[in-house]
Amino acid sequence: MSEFLRSEFHHPEFDDYRHEFEALVQQPDLSSSRENALRQALLFLRRGPMWRELPADTKWYEVELTLDDLDRIRFFPRAQWRRAAEGSFHMKEVVERIRPKLEECTDDDFFRKLRLLSESIEQKLINPTVLLIGVDNTGR
Repeated sequence: MSEFLRSEFHHPEFDDYRHEFEALVQQPDLSSSRENALRQALLFLRRGPMWRELPADTKWYEVELTLDDLDRIRFFPRAQWRRAAEGSFHMKEVVERIRPKLEECTDDDFFRKLRLLSESIEQKLINPTVLLIGVDNTGR
């Protein structure tokens, strides 16, 4: 949650909270239950509905991916991603379909957001950490 909040904290929903909670987000003390509760409350301002969909027994891991791992990653079929995915949610395929649209669809809000996200990551303005939701080797 801490990393996810850090990557989201630049959004306007946090404007009223940024000054007071900047250190809590940028230099988290993960051993503090109070700080963890505050970070969760902040994150839920923007992403509560999504996080509430996760099972209560979700286990969290930090992983490093290899290029071979990218073949197994898929996007969640949600909202604008359905349109961009065109039926396949495998990350590599979606990325290949999106690349030309990023140049062509200059007045499309979704592609405008993707361009902004890409530029922000390149300029190191936002944290590039991503949240991956997976299953174990038994499919759970």
